[in-house]
Amino acid sequence: MGKKSRRDAQKLEEEQAALSAAKAVEARAAKQALRAARADAAKAAAAEADVADEVAEVVPPAAPAAREPAAEPAAAKVVAERPARPAAAEKPKRARFVREKQEKREKPEKPAEAAATPPAPRNTTAAGKLMSKNVTVLPKDERSSGPGGGRATGPKPKR
Repeated sequence: MGKKSRRDAQKLEEEQAALSAAKAVEARAAKQALRAARADAAKAAAAEADVADEVAEVVPPAAPAAREPAAEPAAAKVVAERPARPAAAEKPKRARFVREKQEKREKPEKPAEAAATPPAPRNTTAAGKLMSKNVTVLPKDERSSGPGGGRATGPKPKR
């Protein structure tokens, strides 16, 4: 089995795209049909409820002895409407967290004498400049690299 040619691959992609487009159209049509069916069912239920209300107004209530349940065929039973839901108890909204505003502190005024004093002189030595950058110089006594590596005895003698 050899490789598929580019044309075959393009044809396959086109067919898949057409198929997915057709499925999308069918899905939209099915959704519209379902919405229409629901709307028709709602209209029919509303019409039946109106008819039942009119019949109840026209027919006077029966005597207490005649109120026994009559055997009705299953097809003639009218689906009872759901009782109206009571209004949802409204919960109080939670208070959002808001950070308390702090009082702005007034900066104390500097006395004239403090403002007139010059700052301490800068350190001009090499070590002082490095210290301002938080860097320290290694002491000269210790060696950190090399063949000796800071050993106390030094390198071994050769044989």
